[in-house]
Amino acid sequence: MDTWQAARWLARNELKREFSAYIFAFVVTVLFGLFVATLYTDGVNYFSIDIFYLMLLPSMGVAQSSVYFSFGYRKSDPFTRKLFFYRSLPISTDTIVLSRFLLLALSHMIITPVFLLLPYIGSEAFRELLEPGQFLLFMCIWFGYSLFCSSLHHFLEWSTSGRVLFWTGGLIAMFILGMSMIVRAFGISTVAFTIQLAQDGPMYPIGILAMGFAGALFWKSATQKRIKRRDLHLD
Repeated sequence: MDTWQAARWLARNELKREFSAYIFAFVVTVLFGLFVATLYTDGVNYFSIDIFYLMLLPSMGVAQSSVYFSFGYRKSDPFTRKLFFYRSLPISTDTIVLSRFLLLALSHMIITPVFLLLPYIGSEAFRELLEPGQFLLFMCIWFGYSLFCSSLHHFLEWSTSGRVLFWTGGLIAMFILGMSMIVRAFGISTVAFTIQLAQDGPMYPIGILAMGFAGALFWKSATQKRIKRRDLHLD
């Protein structure tokens, strides 16, 4: 098999093994999407909406793994052990990374649009802010953001130990939360700002989406380089 065939085979097997986690993530995403729809009222609670978009969207491409259902991965280091097993198989490191990013793409094609669409469908106040074409541009912005952050997380999964992954992910989440609070203190809402960008035309939304794809390619390449030289016995 060539790299693409092997990556599809590996991704398909991983999907079968973690299928229940994908179903769980989909159901939780629907619930969060419906809840966010209630926040788009006449008096929009933009701070709460900002938190949901900024904190949840980066996890859309990575949460479909049962290891994240508990904090035990900090000590058990499941991704290092999985990588150790994969490298014992007659497949290349490029295949391993490509399979993981194929699953990321699948998540972004199914789960992320659900989270973004449900508030728009369920809230008349939100639909009054954006016409359908403008909403597609709004989706482009957040899709690009989610893709970039999820790709970074995949890099951390395969490039670091469980302990480093746990603390680095926590620090990134705290940074995002802190920045959103600082920005909000100046009366600026991230979601309201992206709504304005979508209303202004396609240039910035398409540019942000392109940056998301470029970021995903960068982190994919960085992951490939990292795991080729990573000594798993030292982690």
